[in-house]
Amino acid sequence: MSLTFEEILARASLAEDTVTLCLDGRVLDEIGALQRRIAEAPPPVNLGDDTRARLQEQLAGAVERMRASQVDFHLRALPGPEWNAFYAASPTREDKESDEDWAPRIYPWLTQMVSRTCTEPAMTAEQVTELAGRLHATSWNRLTNACWLLNRNEVEVPNFDPVSDGTPRSAPTSAPPTAPASATPASAGASPPRRPRTSTTRPVDSSAA
Repeated sequence: MSLTFEEILARASLAEDTVTLCLDGRVLDEIGALQRRIAEAPPPVNLGDDTRARLQEQLAGAVERMRASQVDFHLRALPGPEWNAFYAASPTREDKESDEDWAPRIYPWLTQMVSRTCTEPAMTAEQVTELAGRLHATSWNRLTNACWLLNRNEVEVPNFDPVSDGTPRSAPTSAPPTAPASATPASAGASPPRRPRTSTTRPVDSSAA
């Protein structure tokens, strides 16, 4: 049975994703430090040497505290024309522009991208800026990267082909935007590529700058 346009339109929906972030930056730093100490710890010299075991126990406790601090951020992609227009208004990095000059110019665009993409919690760009000032760089980069990939239509989808081995498809290959590590913009990389062109949008540069 054929469907009417209204029925087809009712079934269509924008891509959504959820990214889980740890809000406790101190525990993330603690985990990183413990992982380095474990990697650098020499092999046990005798049966009574429990250095690695004690470090592993501390790491397990830190991971539990990290999990207790995690919060889900729900994202929804912008409609294609809206994303194209939004990206067209993004700043372009000048040739030989320093990180110090570039970061403050790209940072407001990144906060707008998160504000427009994150549906729960709903946040204004100003609130995103306030949150970014308290987030660990790891969590902030995970959030901006997730928003970027979602709007790029590059969310990884598991392969549900019943004759396959269940191995997920490979991760996206295009580079996500790099973001300042805190509310004080640090370094930011080259501009991310634009969304692939469709027949209803003007030509855009699809290569990484």
